[in-house]
Parts: sequence; C-alpha cells; structure tokens
Amino acid sequence: MKQKHRDRKSANHPEQPIISLLRKPPLRARAPVVIPGVTAGVFELTRHNHESAMEGRPLAVVHFWAPSSAYCREFAPAFAAGSARHLGVLFASVNVEEQPEIGSRFGIASVPTLMIVREGIIVHVHEGPLPAGALDAALDAARALDMAHMARQMADAAGATPEAAAGPPSLEAYLRPSVRDALAQIAPRLADGKLVLIRDAFEADFAERMHRSLDQSTAWRVQEGYETHFHYHYHDLSNAQAYPEDITACSGIFDSPQTKAWITRLSGRSCTGPTEFFANWYLPGDYLHPHNDVAANDADSHRQVTFVWYLSKEWRPEWGGSFFWCPTSSYLPAAFNTLALFNVGAGGTHLVSHVSPFAKGKRLAISGWWTGQVAPPAAAWTGPEQIRAGDAEFEVY
Repeated sequence: MKQKHRDRKSANHPEQPIISLLRKPPLRARAPVVIPGVTAGVFELTRHNHESAMEGRPLAVVHFWAPSSAYCREFAPAFAAGSARHLGVLFASVNVEEQPEIGSRFGIASVPTLMIVREGIIVHVHEGPLPAGALDAALDAARALDMAHMARQMADAAGATPEAAAGPPSLEAYLRPSVRDALAQIAPRLADGKLVLIRDAFEADFAERMHRSLDQSTAWRVQEGYETHFHYHYHDLSNAQAYPEDITACSGIFDSPQTKAWITRLSGRSCTGPTEFFANWYLPGDYLHPHNDVAANDADSHRQVTFVWYLSKEWRPEWGGSFFWCPTSSYLPAAFNTLALFNVGAGGTHLVSHVSPFAKGKRLAISGWWTGQVAPPAAAWTGPEQIRAGDAEFEVY
C-alpha cells in the first residue's frame, strides 16, 4: 500500500465533488456513536474501529495520510485546527501505511486525500493539500446539499419502481442462469477496482442475434482523435437513429431502470444517469491508446461502470485488437459473448491494441458506460518530472 500512494500538489488537483454510497446503506435512524475526543481533536481510524466510528455520524471529514508524505505533515495542523472550529463534526484520520485495508476500501490513490461523508454518503473528495479556507468551504457546501433528493435517487437505483416495471427488462435477465447464480462473487472484485471478464455471459440466442445485427449493418462511421497523449482510430455505430432494430432494443435494455438498479447493486456505484451506449468495429489498423475512462457529460452523468460485450466470431489473438488491462499487464483477446466490467477510476488504465493488416474476421463489440452523479477521484498526471543540471536533462516518469 505504501508504494501506491503519491504526494499530489494542490495546484494540479481541483476539488472534486463526489456523491456515492458507502459499503453500508445510509444510516439515519440510529443515534450518533459517542466517541471520546470527537468534539475536539482528530480521531484515529483503524480497521477495528472505523465502522463503529462512522456509523450514525451526521457529518464526518476523514484525512487519509502517510507519515512519509511531507504534504500530509504540512496539512495536519490545519486539519486539527478545523476540528476546533467545527465541534459537531467528526474529524478523523487514516494512516494508510498502517491501515492499508481502509485506504483500499475507499479507493484512495494518493495522499493526502480529504473525504467528507454526510449521513453515510460520500459527498466530497479532494486529493492533495487544501488551500487556505477550502476546508471550511467544503464543509459548508456539504451541509447545504439536499440529502433527501439524493436519498430518493439512490432508492430508485436500488430497486425497480412501479413505473419502471413497464419498461425494458434488466440486462441480468439475459445472462445464462449459472452466470446469474454466481454474480455475488464478483461484486467485491468490482468494488476493489478489478476488471471482471464473464465468459459465455449471455443466452446464446441473444448473443447470436446481436452479432448478426452488427455483422449486417452498413452504418459504421470512423471515429478518430489525435490529442497530445491520447490517439484513437476505430469504427462505430454511435448515432441511435442509424441503429439496426435489434441494436435499438439492446440499447434500451442496457439503459433500462431495472438494469441500472442491477448494476448499482453489483458495482456499489450509483448508476442513475443516462447510459452511454455504442457498438464498435475495429478494422485492420484501428486502435485505442491508453486511457482510464474518467469523464463526465454533465454534472449528473459521470461515468461509473464500463461495459464491453465482445461479439467477434472466431477471432484469433494474433490478429490483435486485444483489450490490454494495464494494472496487471494482461492482454485479453476479443472472445465471442464475453462481457467485461470494471468500475471507472484513475487506476483503470487500458487500451485496445492495433488490429493486424492480416486480420480476416470482424472485431465487433457493444460497449459504453453506466453513469451517475459520482465524480471518481482521478489522480491527474501533468507530465514527467524535469531535472536539469547544466546541459544535462533528465525526465522521470
């Protein structure tokens, strides 16, 4: 854990508001836990006491830190002073070098990281030292949030409403029965930032129908971009008006309230926003450079969970077009009826390797994102460290 945490300068990390469910549902009926020292000073959280300390607290602010970090040591006095100004708030700290389990549970990628929790819901995350006065401003903003509105949104995502019953069914209904029975095993893996591949995921007739629809489509368009650190070139169906009939139906299933409720339960992310859905075809020469999918369409539709459903028939690994998962350096060929899922975050960097000019088949897939209000904390990398000594120059990555 110690090696995974890096100092971050505040200038490179603007505040990132975030709204997300904790591992437990929000607690409102229980009385606040009485903790000695909470009204003045900073309470130290450990794996033994963090759940009981956080339960029932109307407002808490947690400082994730490491003794080896100079930025953390500089911020500690300001954090302690804040506890004296906000006596009704639990001020707590987590030493991630001694308590790596807590840091992993909350997806902490760098230190210092400040997290504000209101009524069991994470409402603010900031990486790097806070500027003067920003702590007070962040707490004021947390107090001003409409928690009843957030609770209604999360309740809608947690289970299908009567209005939703008339819409398209849940994507879960199309999974093979044995896959549905085993889904509970992947939930903690998704929450831990892992990529999950579900082989032979859906019922055969559903997969064959979608493959046939993509294979026969003639509405493919080139998508390409050449930014400083991100290039891509592939073909897709992203205009809903041009979707074949079966793909239109499939899009509705991925975007149904029942599907969003299911993926919310499975991923631990609140996926109440519009689903970003498209089909893609990687021809010879097509590729997608490394990226982590962290993006937002608007304030209510930050990407939460990525899905890729491979519909390539008899695709050979030597033809390229593999999904490369950077955290484990794994090449994953595009196997027919395989569903890939992972929670969007700074640690989920991936790419699609170049398709060989000798490729004979069609590398087809349906992919996209379930979205919601959460803004996943993303560690912004601003480029290599530059070192100059006379006419010698070094770059450190």
